[in-house]
Amino acid sequence: MTTNNTAVQIVQKTVEALLADRRLALLRAIGFLSWLTWHGWPDEPDWDIERLQVGIVNDLHRPNAKLFIAQTVNETPVGFIVAYEVFRYRRTERQAVLRDLCGSNILDYLFLQGRLIYIDSLGVSPDYRRRGYGEALLTTCLEAYEAEGFGRFVLRTRMDEERRPARQLFAKKGFVSLEVRGDSGHYPQREFFLREVQ
Repeated sequence: MTTNNTAVQIVQKTVEALLADRRLALLRAIGFLSWLTWHGWPDEPDWDIERLQVGIVNDLHRPNAKLFIAQTVNETPVGFIVAYEVFRYRRTERQAVLRDLCGSNILDYLFLQGRLIYIDSLGVSPDYRRRGYGEALLTTCLEAYEAEGFGRFVLRTRMDEERRPARQLFAKKGFVSLEVRGDSGHYPQREFFLREVQ
């Protein structure tokens, strides 16, 4: 997919593609973009880039994981999105359980309607924000899953003023607040949002 600014394209990458380069240049670039996204959040530890790289690789080993990257014509990554399927119960080590993300079983009812994709991370370099790249990444990700028969998506985001543009994007894409936040040990500053495709 090409955005309305043809200088940036959205491409899909696999974990194998990230690890194939012994220099790990692409993984390092995405780790840095992730750090730019999360650095300084009051409810996040001060993670370093290496730890974020490990997290990205772990997430991409989860069932039905996808990574999309917004990159310039020179293949410089300027944004990314990571998503994967979440489960009600853990059956394998790689499965993420929604309960672990919010600290309780309060969202278990979501599984009564079928399978669920969790949008884990969406980040765009500060120099490329407000140009439609975040929307292009989210749209591409949702369309890819919908083409595979998935129709239910959940994410969480902070509720402060800084994240208002992100919440506006999520609302534009059909996400509605579940009015549920994590417990005291699971990011209570963030609220969960759901998108369902009929």
